[in-house]
Amino acid sequence: MPRRVYGDYLRAVALTYLASVDSRQQIRIEPVEDVAVAVARSPGGAAVALASGKTIEAARVVLATGNQRPAPLPTADAPFRHPAYFDNPWIDWDGCLTNSERDAILLGTGLTMVDAFLTLSEAGWRGTIHAVSRNGLLPLSHFRGIEYPDFPPPEPERLGLARLVDQIERHCGRLRQLGANPAICVDRLRPHTQRIWQHLSAEEKCQFCTRYAARWNVMRHRVAEPIHARLMEAVSSGRLRVHKAASRR
Repeated sequence: MPRRVYGDYLRAVALTYLASVDSRQQIRIEPVEDVAVAVARSPGGAAVALASGKTIEAARVVLATGNQRPAPLPTADAPFRHPAYFDNPWIDWDGCLTNSERDAILLGTGLTMVDAFLTLSEAGWRGTIHAVSRNGLLPLSHFRGIEYPDFPPPEPERLGLARLVDQIERHCGRLRQLGANPAICVDRLRPHTQRIWQHLSAEEKCQFCTRYAARWNVMRHRVAEPIHARLMEAVSSGRLRVHKAASRR
């Protein structure tokens, strides 16, 4: 199913829980249509300032912004515009397609690219589909894992980036020797990633984004096995061509 259909499903679930069940319900959800512009400490916890001038007092504040609209392509004067360019993958862009014999270019090789590739495939797109990203890496496939209690060590957030990378590489090697998928290490770290990130220095965070983020993303954000098989078949047949490249500025 396209990811925007999944978004519709999540919206329906949210609307269900927004409705009050009965008068005994202890939690009330109040949607506020506004823009949060600042957060400041207050005696009760935090105060969120809104663009309308109102303020919301809260004991806890959670940033749950979701996927943002992609930034426009860099140009000298104004955002790039063209009838054949669709800058928002979350709208009904496939309804505007005309000539399926032409080649198509997808900017990015992550999960959104996979969604767009499947949409084009279901629409019977006959031209070559080119996927371009700086790393040229496709998401990996889901797999059946094994119990592996040896990783991570206690309090992995206190290791620092260099020691954590050494631990991951060592255990990935052990998993390969066991005939298991090394991405198990990534799965085992999932309950700890927030604390690990909070404990990294600014320099370590920059180093992670530069050296390790691309590989981490394809191991962390995987696709279903049948979808991965379709991707690999398309790459083998030449219908999907993956390019490792960056845009010129």
